[in-house]
Formats: sequence, structure tokens, C-alpha cells
Amino acid sequence: MPQKGEFKAGAKPASVAKRKWNATKEQRERRSSRNKARRLMINKGRISKNSSMEVDHSDKNAMNNGITNLKIRKRKANHADNRGTGGRPVGS
Repeated sequence: MPQKGEFKAGAKPASVAKRKWNATKEQRERRSSRNKARRLMINKGRISKNSSMEVDHSDKNAMNNGITNLKIRKRKANHADNRGTGGRPVGS
């Protein structure tokens, strides 16, 4: 069995690459910022903890958690609107 931080012997190259990307400092910071935005909306009462709705960043910049930049949307609408950004903020 692989130890923490190691991969299975038969792991697909795409899976290994994705795990390495998700472990980079910049990606961890963006993920943390997105989680922070969701917590902020939960605390403000705009969304419930178990809701299937998502928090959308209007300017597509996950690091901008200003309350005027955040809105609640259905998952399907949010993902359709964010196509083409490649998971990275616009302008990066």
C-alpha cells in the first residue's frame, strides 16, 4: 500500500498529474479562497450548508471574495458560464 504522498504503482499518468497540480501552492490558495467564499455566504444566510447551490465569482477571480462579487447560482448554470476559463482566473 502506498504511503502518504505516494501513488499506486498502476496509477494513470493523468491522475498523477492532476494530484500534483492540486498540491501546488497556487492551486491550494485558490481552493482555500473558494471554500472561504462559501463559508462567508453560509454565515450571511444566503445559502444553507447542505445546499446544492454554488457560490459564483462574477469576475471569475477566485481570490476576489468581495460580497458584491459573489452570487448564488445553480450548479449547472455556474459550470456553463465558467466554461473556457480552464479553472484559472481570467487574466492569469
